[in-house]
Order: sequence, then C-alpha cells, then structure tokens
Amino acid sequence: MQIRDLDDSKARLVSLLETVLFLESEPISLSALSKILDADEDSIQDALEILRLRYDDLISGLSLLETAGGWQIVPKSECWQTFAFRP
Repeated sequence: MQIRDLDDSKARLVSLLETVLFLESEPISLSALSKILDADEDSIQDALEILRLRYDDLISGLSLLETAGGWQIVPKSECWQTFAFRP
C-alpha cells in the first residue's frame, strides 16, 4: 500500500507517526503514540501496520520493530550486520 492510496487524514497520520518514531531513540508505547498524535489506539495500530508494510516492501535499510517497550524504527538486521563491527 502506498501513502498516495490513503485518504488525506490517514496518510497524514502515517507520516506523523513515522516522524515521531524517527525522532525517538527508544521504543515508544502505543498509548504514548496515541497521546502524542492525538489519535485513538486503533487508528495508531492501523497506521503502524501501513508503515510496517511500507518498510517491508521497500528497498530500505530500515524496519519497524515492536518490542516489549513499544515501537521503533531500526536498521534491518542484514544492514546492521554490515556495519556493526565498523571501527
């Protein structure tokens, strides 16, 4: 699914969500995302799924990871391994 295929409000939510996740250095919970973005958790969950699918489909070095602490954008493992031991 492409952002351009979404209605304007959903596309904006996905874009804002991506920005928040990019700016956070630690995982951020669904409830915190809901408060920051002033959107209900179901809408945030839908936006997270759209974002996850975008990263899975793109030729991208990033992925969306859900951890016990919440959500974050991280390097894909195959990319991380390339640079993990870089001096």
